[in-house]
Amino acid sequence: MDYSDVTYSTALEKAGAEVLAYGEFGSYQGDWLAKVRYQGREFWIHDYYGSCSGCDALQADMGYENPTNEALVTFGRRYLEEEPLSYEQALGIASQNYHWDSDAEQMIDFVKANA
Repeated sequence: MDYSDVTYSTALEKAGAEVLAYGEFGSYQGDWLAKVRYQGREFWIHDYYGSCSGCDALQADMGYENPTNEALVTFGRRYLEEEPLSYEQALGIASQNYHWDSDAEQMIDFVKANA
């Protein structure tokens, strides 16, 4: 597997989810949101990403060696086994820092567009 294929979205798909929408908000670091279908339910997932293995969970877990499908499945499953977010919760997270976060409006628009 090529390292460029290692994304949060790919990990969710490898773990068995259908990714209906995925977006990253920020430049070197920021938030990511995904709307997924998993085991017959649709829900949202939110987390943060960073620019290096010190501040990005996926990079820290995968390292810079050849990632395996098994590692991506394990990583993605963590998100799918957490308490799912509803549309309202995802919108609340997107709106949380609206007054100072320049990416918040994009996040809000993304959630609304993928309701």
